[in-house]
Parts: sequence; structure tokens; C-alpha cells
Amino acid sequence: TNHWIQSGKLSTTQILQDLAADGGIYQEHLSSLWSAVQKDEAWIQALYQILLTFEPIHLPSKQTCELADIGIVELIGHHVKLRCELYRQYFSSMLELDTDTVLPIKPSRIAGSRPSGKIRRGQN
Repeated sequence: TNHWIQSGKLSTTQILQDLAADGGIYQEHLSSLWSAVQKDEAWIQALYQILLTFEPIHLPSKQTCELADIGIVELIGHHVKLRCELYRQYFSSMLELDTDTVLPIKPSRIAGSRPSGKIRRGQN
């Protein structure tokens, strides 16, 4: 993989998209996380808020602990951020978010935000 990046044949973004795609080597792991997230509307809501920004955000402590326990987020003080960019690619796709519209905004500006698009359910 590193060879493909260094040669310029694939970008890091392309590799992440391939890894997050159906049939990618992490598909089973990603699908199990998505199945867990879909079981709780509050988790979907929290994940949506996390995906809206690259900055750590504050979530209710219940969602913070639960998402950290399954490994989707990492704790930074009393805030959370996605554990890795692979998760951003995958979950943005599942929530049908345009990753080009993710903004480095303050968490207080997204309080109460709600997914407006369709959510891809049952993709496992």
C-alpha cells in the first residue's frame, strides 16, 4: 500500500475509500460497528455530530462512554473525536454525508443538528 502512495498511483483518500468500500478488508469490522450504531438513534445522532467537524466535540456522557467503549471515538478530556479517518469515510457514506462539506466549526454551533438525508440501514 505504501508503494502505491509513494508512486503517486493512489492517494491516501483513495486507499481509505477502498478500505471502507463493500468487500474491503475491514468490511466485516465496519459492518459490525454500523450494526451497533443503528440500534440506538442517540448513537446515530452523536455520530452525525462527530462527522460534521474535525474538531473534538462534547457529547452527552452516555453516548461518549458507549461510543468510546466500542472503539469509534477517542476521548480528549471531556470531548470526543473519531478514532480514525477510515471511520469518517465509512460512516459518512452510511449516513450519506458529503465529506467535502465537513467544517472545522465549534461544537456549540452544531448542537441540535440532525441528519437530513437518508440513512443507509441494513448494510452489513
